[in-house]
Order: sequence, then structure tokens, then C-alpha cells
Amino acid sequence: MNICAIIVTFNPNIAILNQVISSLSNQVNKIYLYKNSDYAFDENSFLSILGNGDNIGIGKAQNLLLKTAIKEGYEYALMSDQDTIYPKDFCNEMITVFPNDKFTIALAPGWSNKNSSINYNGFHVIIRNSLQHDTNSKKLIKISHCISSGMLIKLNFINKVGFFCENLFIDWIDNEWCWRINNKGFNIYGNPNIIIDHNLGDKNISYFNIRFTKRSTLRNYYIIRNAVYLFVYTDYKLYKFYLFKKIIQHFILSIIFSDKKIKEITILFKSIKDGIFKKLGKANFNIFTIF
Repeated sequence: MNICAIIVTFNPNIAILNQVISSLSNQVNKIYLYKNSDYAFDENSFLSILGNGDNIGIGKAQNLLLKTAIKEGYEYALMSDQDTIYPKDFCNEMITVFPNDKFTIALAPGWSNKNSSINYNGFHVIIRNSLQHDTNSKKLIKISHCISSGMLIKLNFINKVGFFCENLFIDWIDNEWCWRINNKGFNIYGNPNIIIDHNLGDKNISYFNIRFTKRSTLRNYYIIRNAVYLFVYTDYKLYKFYLFKKIIQHFILSIIFSDKKIKEITILFKSIKDGIFKKLGKANFNIFTIF
């Protein structure tokens, strides 16, 4: 197999990161790792490390690694978070069922959230021009979007849809890329027969049957800001209601479950303002100096 893995790290748990790399060592030809924070980790012939510890954001780091992989002639790239540990034969099983056509760019596994009791989160799919949640399919299914961790990308298709959006910095980057793929008439499929564990946020909460993942105040800023920007300025019409619902839900629940509500409200209103006025990229304020 001509396949590499792409991992972007930020203050990782080194023991878990070693497990991630170990789980991929017999499945890929090379691992490209980007350091968005400063920590000690040894490079070798199998592991290529980029970055000096400055946080340039997930999208830009992923793009740099993908461009390196393309330049070095890899056919497939497995996108991974720093804490996703893969089952044996994961890559082989994904490539075996990867649709061999001129429209399919990526294939994603099913996933479960390690911070919740839900064993399988299903996929978002498009049915009759509406976004729905499918947890019943037992075969490959065309999907709307997915998390990037575990996603297998056919690299020669990237020039048709472009790389990840760097200005978002973090959050909604994988969604935006998937929506762009669908908008351009290409496909992403989900494979419900392979499930990986994914660590989504600090705590998973159910509030009046709404599942909410508790995040830090800074992450809430990025989530709301980027969602507002995508809602206002993109032509992803099919996903407008989904974005609007997520903005409202996350705004309200972030405040409800915050320990410092005044600070949270202040940051969230700033996130809306920055999204509307296209103030993207890395946040240019210190959350610790606000109140």
C-alpha cells in the first residue's frame, strides 16, 4: 500500500501519542507529524516531524503535511488526531472497500465518543435535500460530513476541491472541507463497519435530549465564530439550518454549563462579532485578561 498518516499535535499526552504511532506502524509507509506546541519527540526514518512548536492552527498544519505527502508520491493519506488509536488492519480494510470511481475523494470510519456511553455516533447524510442522521446503515453510505480523524483521502483528488481552510484555525475545518466536496459534485463515504474511538471535548452532557460537548471558553469562541462565518458567507445552502441550530444550541448551553458566565457571555458575543466581520485566524486576545 502506498499510504501515509497525517497527525497534527498540540500539547499531546506522549504515552497516548506513542500508542497512536504504534497502532499505525505496521499499517502505513510513513507518518508525518506536525508539532503545534513545543515538546520533545524523536524523529526517525518512519516518522517525519515538522513544526517548531508555534501554533499555526490545525488547517494550515494539515495542509503542510498533505503537500509534503503529495510531493513525496503517496497515493492515500490517513488523517488522524493525536489520541486516536487504530485497530489492527484498519488501513487495509478501509482501502479494500474504498470506492474506485472518479468522484469519491474520501472514506471515513464510524466513531464513538470516549467521553460518552454512545457506542456509535452514526453519520450525517443527505436525503431528499435535507440533512439527516443515520445510525442504521450496515454498508458504505454517502455522507455529508465527518470528523477528520480516521478519514482516508485519495491524494490525487485534492487539486479538484482544494485543501483545508486555514483561516478557520480550529473547529469546523473538517466539516467545511466535506461540504465543499459535496458542493463540487464529489463524494465522501462512511464505513459503519469499522468503529474508532474519538475523544470529543472535555465532557459529554445530555440536556433536554440535546447532546452537548463541554469545551473550554477558547474552544467555544472558535466554534461559534467559525460557524457564524460559514453561515453568513458560504454558499453551502443545504447546511445553513444545521449551522444555525448549532450556533444557537452551543451559545446557550456553553453559558448554562460555564463556571464563569460573565466571561463566557463576553467571549461568545465577541465570537459572533468576529465571525460577522471576518476576523478569522488565531484568536488575537487573551481570555485570562477578560474579567
